[in-house]
Amino acid sequence: VGALQRNGTCLTVSECTDQGGSLAGGCAAGFGSCCVFFARSDLSTVRQSCAYLQNPEFPSPYRQMQPIRYTVAKLNQEICALRLDFDTFSILGLGGSQELTRDACRDRFTILSSSNPPIPTICGQNMGQHVYVDLGMDSSDLAQLNFEFSGTTNIRMPPNGCLQYHTGLSGQITTFNYNALNDNHLPNQRYNVCIRREFGFCCVQYKACGVVPGSTDPMSAFSISTKDANGNTALGNVDDSCTLDYIAIPGSNVRCDRSGRGGSNRFCGVFLNPIVDSMAFTEICTCVDPFRLEVFTDMAPDGADRSIPNTSQSKGVCLEWNQIQC
Repeated sequence: VGALQRNGTCLTVSECTDQGGSLAGGCAAGFGSCCVFFARSDLSTVRQSCAYLQNPEFPSPYRQMQPIRYTVAKLNQEICALRLDFDTFSILGLGGSQELTRDACRDRFTILSSSNPPIPTICGQNMGQHVYVDLGMDSSDLAQLNFEFSGTTNIRMPPNGCLQYHTGLSGQITTFNYNALNDNHLPNQRYNVCIRREFGFCCVQYKACGVVPGSTDPMSAFSISTKDANGNTALGNVDDSCTLDYIAIPGSNVRCDRSGRGGSNRFCGVFLNPIVDSMAFTEICTCVDPFRLEVFTDMAPDGADRSIPNTSQSKGVCLEWNQIQC
């Protein structure tokens, strides 16, 4: 055990550094160095007799959604098994006290090897546990260790009240009938579009699809209530100025404010911007959890006289969204 409080291998300094190890004190009466090996990055291949597998941000939690995979290769042909000691092992488990169906782990640790019977999927809290892995008889046999992460909730079931449910770190939201040419958004709509908050992410940022922030050219990516209640051609309006059709994003502003104070809720017109009567696009961000966007349209045309058709097209909205790390 060296200065890093980890078990190491006694090697010369050059042997340790050439193999990517970390020096952690002396050994062999000062003739060697205690060399500790860490595998921290995805797709690392371990070829040492003793090594520590860590997530890239260890000891901090892993904040990404991409899987992590490690490969363990034999040091020599005489080795036939691998022991994994779970010094620290904390990933999402089943998520409830009820006994669920198979494949119910939200995060998953799987091992691919020559072991027979196969090693089952492992998840949850397993510090202090260990497993033995059969490495087979051939010198080229390997063990593949896979961590897969699904997020904070069950990916299959949306929260109550969500008509649409998006997962992942980024995506696109469009109102119904948005893709139709020379047409309008649908009337009499009221529903919620929800985004699953991923682990390590606290806010979500929106912008009109294909629009560079600061652009002053109205685009069809955002057109909802193109005439206001006074019959005027709408610009970018928010909150009390949006009394006809609108989208609602609670607590949103130009900056991502995790305090949840202030911000706007409703947006309408032809520019997405939290400033009333704005004439330019900008990005908006909300840190209000859960991440939820409401679409509201009524039965009547926009304008002062709601019995007269609105000749200004209200195509609807297309928003690109991106989750922001805490």
